[in-house]
Amino acid sequence: MNKSKTTGQVSFWRGILYSLVIVATLLGGTEIVLRLWANYFRVAYLTYDPVRGRPALVPNARVQNSTEHVAINSKGFVGPEFDKKKPADTLRVIALGDSCTFAGGWYDITYSGLLARFLKDRHPDKRIEVINAGISGFNSEFALARLRDELLEYQPDLVTLYIGWNDMMKTNPANLAAIRQYEYGGLWRALNESYLLKLYSKVLFYYLRPLLMKPKLDGDPEGVSAFDHFVPAVYQANVDAIATTLEAQGVRALFMTRPTAVRLGMTQNDIDQEHIFFPYFAGAYSLERFLSLHRSYNRAMEDVAHSRQIPLVDLDSLFNLRKKDSLFQDTMHLNDEGNRVAAEALVEPIERVLLLNEPASQAFDSEGSVRRQRPL
Repeated sequence: MNKSKTTGQVSFWRGILYSLVIVATLLGGTEIVLRLWANYFRVAYLTYDPVRGRPALVPNARVQNSTEHVAINSKGFVGPEFDKKKPADTLRVIALGDSCTFAGGWYDITYSGLLARFLKDRHPDKRIEVINAGISGFNSEFALARLRDELLEYQPDLVTLYIGWNDMMKTNPANLAAIRQYEYGGLWRALNESYLLKLYSKVLFYYLRPLLMKPKLDGDPEGVSAFDHFVPAVYQANVDAIATTLEAQGVRALFMTRPTAVRLGMTQNDIDQEHIFFPYFAGAYSLERFLSLHRSYNRAMEDVAHSRQIPLVDLDSLFNLRKKDSLFQDTMHLNDEGNRVAAEALVEPIERVLLLNEPASQAFDSEGSVRRQRPL
């Protein structure tokens, strides 16, 4: 082979290699910068726990301005201080969840804070604590991990569970690797935890998509049952593990379905005015498809509650009976009135579980009445 030709080939492949190294370095550097910003600088009260590998609230953080009013206690929970060791005369409830439980970080307006007040008003002779263990960005995996390695230390009598939005909004059902995590765990986890891909998805589907195309609002017959047979396996497995963990420790559980502001018949003006946004992938960009996917996640919660004989408060059904445009800040986050409705719905079921010690096999509907979705 001609020496000059060989040299040219070597130079070509060397150039390709150098280009790949430069691209990998840029992508890696961007990933690191995004992780540092998201985990340590995005908001003053939220950080990243490198030991436990998940988001955490900054102990004693205080933020008060025109848009935020956040108060975190010394243990990293929204709300007032409490003793690590539960007092002998206290019934302790821990509300485990994501940003819907965190609810802006001001305890008095969260459903857990309102619940504590309602229970105190109804039972002034009893000491009932409601601890807000909600953290923005939590998914079912983080909730399970926090329960196992932190929350059980506080000796709860009851744990309520309101979780699933981050699972649903960021996991594409069409992605087989995401659904079958246990077969494709390494690749799925690497992709799912990439902050660069998270940024790409948010920019593409949250910011750009609404500018380029509008969601289908005038009827999507095929979308009505689009996810009827979809089982969010990873989410359901995590919820089931939460139930198993609580049962093993002798802690009572109370699960909730997740309500949404999305409803059939919405106009584009409704979407804009109510700050509705859709999942960060292409397959659920109509009202029917969104609601079908939403039902699949609530169905997974219901199935675990049924199989584990855990009381279930069906907030989704309750909110569907009300004027939902007055109960939400956006797609899923409750406003002050929504938090009040949720808290009121929890009072009687919690009384039955904690004060009347009713059997765990009983489930409750959104009005606090005993219901059974299927024969046990």
